[in-house]
Amino acid sequence: MPFTEEQIADLIYAPEKVIDQPQIAQLIQAYGGIQPCYQALKSIPLHDAEYRLLLAILAQPGASVDDYLQQLHIHKATFHRHQRKLLRNLTHALNQQSIAQAPSSLFEHFQRSAGLPSHLSTDRTLLAYQRTLQLLQQGVRLINVVGNDQVLQQQLVLDVAHQVQTQFTHGCLWVDLTTSSSQALGLRLRDYGQLTPSLNGNSILELFQGRHVLLILCGYQVHADDALWLRRLLEIAPNLVVICTSSQRLKLYGEFLVPISSLPAA
Repeated sequence: MPFTEEQIADLIYAPEKVIDQPQIAQLIQAYGGIQPCYQALKSIPLHDAEYRLLLAILAQPGASVDDYLQQLHIHKATFHRHQRKLLRNLTHALNQQSIAQAPSSLFEHFQRSAGLPSHLSTDRTLLAYQRTLQLLQQGVRLINVVGNDQVLQQQLVLDVAHQVQTQFTHGCLWVDLTTSSSQALGLRLRDYGQLTPSLNGNSILELFQGRHVLLILCGYQVHADDALWLRRLLEIAPNLVVICTSSQRLKLYGEFLVPISSLPAA
């Protein structure tokens, strides 16, 4: 029997009611509890307005409509319009079996695709190497090793990663972005991690929530949509650190530059 929009409304607005609904109770049990089920709902592709509404509802399932209006800074008519679309899309996704794995499983899958390459030792006396370690020790969360020698940049960052990886609870993730692409960063991470194509940029953000991890973006070039996405990433995952290698300044808030250039010929 397919899910109805009324059932999904009870699931997100009034989870205490689902005990009397065997179909919804079975769904929750399949995900290992109400919170893993909510995390799975967040992985469904939604428009930004619907996604923000879903987050507000799941954060306070029993809140009044006025509370949601104040949080989202929208009018009541807009709220009801977004609510109808949200319930329709969630119900459709569940009935089409297109709901994704829980973020914890997705993150583990991403980890397998983004393991550190073999250790390539670089000259640890380089000022750039020492500067990168210093910034990490100071708690800097966005480091750009910028220069025109891609090989040297990658060697330096890889050496740093092997040096500090044990300091991160969830290790280091190595993402090679040297192949040109017109996609935004969130979608490139999705494809690099070989995750389901139905995931959107918001769903990728959820993967990193609560993670203590070093994310390395090799050969990163800025996309027009990346500034806001990266800011949200650093907000949603306060224990995440990003190191990238690039040929140019990213002009992102909180960015610290570590310039590096080719070594002179012997």
